[in-house]
Amino acid sequence: MMVDGKEGHEPGMVVVKGVEVVRKGIFERREEDIVRTLRRAVHAQKTVDASLDLVLQALQTRGYEFPRVYRKKGEVCILIQSLGLPEEYRHGTSFSMNHPILERVINDEAVYANSDVFSSSTVLEPIDPLYYIREQQPTLTGLIGIPYIGHPVHREREVKGTIIANYDPKRLPTLIKGVNANGEVEDREGMILSDIGEIIGEKVANIVDLEFLARQNEQLRKTTEALELANRHLTDQAYTDELTGMPNKRRFGLDLTEYMAAIAKGFYYNLLMYDCDGFKGVNDSPNGGHPRGDRFLRDKAELLLKMQKNDSRIIKTYRLGGDEFGVVYNSASVDEVTFFAEILNRCISQIPVPEDCKPVTASIGIMTPEMIRGFNNAAELLNKIDQTLYRAKSRKDCVMFYER
Repeated sequence: MMVDGKEGHEPGMVVVKGVEVVRKGIFERREEDIVRTLRRAVHAQKTVDASLDLVLQALQTRGYEFPRVYRKKGEVCILIQSLGLPEEYRHGTSFSMNHPILERVINDEAVYANSDVFSSSTVLEPIDPLYYIREQQPTLTGLIGIPYIGHPVHREREVKGTIIANYDPKRLPTLIKGVNANGEVEDREGMILSDIGEIIGEKVANIVDLEFLARQNEQLRKTTEALELANRHLTDQAYTDELTGMPNKRRFGLDLTEYMAAIAKGFYYNLLMYDCDGFKGVNDSPNGGHPRGDRFLRDKAELLLKMQKNDSRIIKTYRLGGDEFGVVYNSASVDEVTFFAEILNRCISQIPVPEDCKPVTASIGIMTPEMIRGFNNAAELLNKIDQTLYRAKSRKDCVMFYER
């Protein structure tokens, strides 16, 4: 290819094999159109990976094989995208910045070419893609290095790197001609490759921005999870009895609304509240006092939780305050509910107490589903259950049902 009227041709014409093809200015604009078209196509891609793949495919179409993108991170260069290489060379391979080719291209910020790269043994370590390329396609002795610089939005410092690719000098004898003594490409091809480097730089900057946003999102996720965990912990504390670990009266009051709604739909939830007869004697006993009373309450809570684990009809148990507890029991049989209450009383009476104390029994108040369906207000229902319990406490060691 000749230009500027050499060998008798018209000045300013591009000549291929003795034929005037097009004026030089038009030819250069067409070369610029290559980059412009590529840039538009890259920007139309939905992901950064797809954009990088498109640029690497363009390089491959142009005659550059196994194109690969490196990004400088600290003192190493990391392979972030490649085309045609096996998996072990495709992602994450890193090289020290003193790697002879990478260092030269990135630091000089100039397109570099070497038509006999395999003659240098320093770049043929097994982890280097060049090692694989030499073994698979030994004719690809030519190598280009295209520097790029990206300017991320979320980072003050620019990001640098290089695109490396191999080519066969015999197949592309005229593609790269203007190489100076330092190996820098100074011809039209070098300008096109520099423009391609700019496109890559923009996309690698996008990667850095995405990494930043991913870190921000991850930090936000962790912060949100920590806040949610703290809120759950606070909620658990607000609705959990500190001594026994059981749901407390506040939780019972909130749950009542749900139980009422379920009962209205046909569920057979019975509400039991019971108080311990003789607990004051345990709590005031000189053989233990309040610590012994706390132990008794924990033993009672453990008893309830064990019964709940072994009996699926026990829906939930609560400590309502002091020695007062609540149970939600699922049964359509009044006799079955009564029997459960008697078993509960008997079990409570078997909890160990100090020798100077009488066995503790229970006074139990019960409301069946039929009784509960007459209420629309949870606070009113809670008040009526309390009244039923107080009636049972006045007699002690008994089971009483709500009476209208």
